[in-house]
Amino acid sequence: MSLSCSAWPGQADGEFVAALKVLVPGIKVSPRPGRLDIVVPDHGAHTLEARLVEANVRFAWQPQPPPRAHAGFEQRLSRLVERGEVKAEIPALLTSYQKEGLERAVARKGHHLWWPCGSGKTIAGVLWSLSHDGPHVVVTRSAALFTWYREVKARTNVEPKVWLPPSLRRKNWEDIDVYARRVARPFVIVSWESLPAAITDLAILRPKTVAFDEIHRSKSHKRWKATPNSDGTLDFEKLENIAASAADLSKLASQRLALTATPIRDRVRDLWAQLDLVEPGTWGKYWDWATRYCAARPGTFGGMDDRGASNLEELEYRLRYCVHRVLPEEVAQMLPPKRRQTVFLPVQEQNKAAGSWTRVIQKAQKEGQESTLEVKLAEAASRKRKWILDSLAEAAEAGHKVVVLTGRRHDVDILGAEARKSLPETAQIWATHGEESPEDRDAHCQTWLKAAGPAILIATGDSIGESLNLQDADLMIVAMLPWTPGQVMQYEGRVARLGQNRPVLIQYVIAEGTVDERVAEMLLNKLPSVAQLTGDNDVDALRQSLVGTENKEELLDDVASLLNTLLADDIVIGQDES
Repeated sequence: MSLSCSAWPGQADGEFVAALKVLVPGIKVSPRPGRLDIVVPDHGAHTLEARLVEANVRFAWQPQPPPRAHAGFEQRLSRLVERGEVKAEIPALLTSYQKEGLERAVARKGHHLWWPCGSGKTIAGVLWSLSHDGPHVVVTRSAALFTWYREVKARTNVEPKVWLPPSLRRKNWEDIDVYARRVARPFVIVSWESLPAAITDLAILRPKTVAFDEIHRSKSHKRWKATPNSDGTLDFEKLENIAASAADLSKLASQRLALTATPIRDRVRDLWAQLDLVEPGTWGKYWDWATRYCAARPGTFGGMDDRGASNLEELEYRLRYCVHRVLPEEVAQMLPPKRRQTVFLPVQEQNKAAGSWTRVIQKAQKEGQESTLEVKLAEAASRKRKWILDSLAEAAEAGHKVVVLTGRRHDVDILGAEARKSLPETAQIWATHGEESPEDRDAHCQTWLKAAGPAILIATGDSIGESLNLQDADLMIVAMLPWTPGQVMQYEGRVARLGQNRPVLIQYVIAEGTVDERVAEMLLNKLPSVAQLTGDNDVDALRQSLVGTENKEELLDDVASLLNTLLADDIVIGQDES
């Protein structure tokens, strides 16, 4: 939304206009005889007025037309349910902050939801998209592509499509234009990493809405390359990078939404690209914005230094118009003490399993079905390392405390070493497994328990999956899947127990194309997606929701046929890529 005013400065020369654009990034100034006509986004109107008053410049706001009537979010949601596009139970599942944020978002052409991890950003993005006319596009990190896909399938009757690069497409791949003609509500999900390759297809789709999930991943403002000419002028060449492709996609859409838990991961300068993607042009050019809010100045060795911060109260005031913030403590009051989430990791997002598996699998096959199953689950867990590190980076930025349970000691050591290299220095990291004494393992757990976040504990499920108290976690990542109800109860019981003082999210990570899928189908898919289970009732509920038995022999009989379908060739043999 924009506002218009006229101003009568004593001297409206080019220098005055340029200064005004820096003082109020995002305004458009049109010189007229004796006056300036100014168009300003609503979030900059207060700032413009304050600057004109400071400069003793006479001005007058132009009358605004009455606002156009539009349906609010809840009215739109009711229509979606009536038409059968959204499932009937969804409205009752939404929290008050979700409804409030979406009510604000549908009223603007661009809006930001700064909600903490585990607060329901994905379903909010789905419902916001469907609240407008399509086609729809969602941009997310590659590891979350199929999480979004399954969320759309689970909560709506819309048929989504994941855009994949040609090298990962199967023979029956359906082109975007064919898909768009076939379905009533085109809903395309693409990764940030694939965006430069996908932008041509997305331009054919011509989306009406685009939701930028984890928008902090597009914090770069570098969309053009400047080449100096001999006469002192500059030629600008558009870069073929994520930032430029995201800007192109944003301009195709008429409605835009940003979703993130960590909008500023490094410095204030990270914000401009996010703001410009959601409301193109309304925050001004980057260096005008950086001069005002990042204290940008000439650098010591040339160029501009934009690492600072300035006028933050003014920026904060402007953000109130276009950002809906939810604090972690607000979410905690509405969440159950324990939530479960199944994360599906597509083949293209898996890393090579660490180490050599030939002898391990051969030995396990000689020992029997149970050993074979456990080795194949451990191999699948080893493929999730890159995804886990990415998730730990997100959690560390949010200041969370995390427990990671994986399969082998070797994987614990690698995860611990790589986490120490890649995570912020503020993150405290412990890695432990069965080669350490029980006293040492307990000491690690106790130190982690007393630490303030961000704090990461990485271990094998066997080494800390029983008896130890870890009830101060925000997140537990289960990389090696448990395959009996007893294991599930023991793992979850470490973090969801008496003395727990915050909600915990338990993620079971499924590596597609591995034994994980079979075990998940048999066991984990029977877990309730959201559980409010505590105390003694937890045991009975898990037994009922899983397989109804604790008999390992019966369970092994159930998976025997699955194991027979998985040959040794399914295991990735060789040394780790790193």
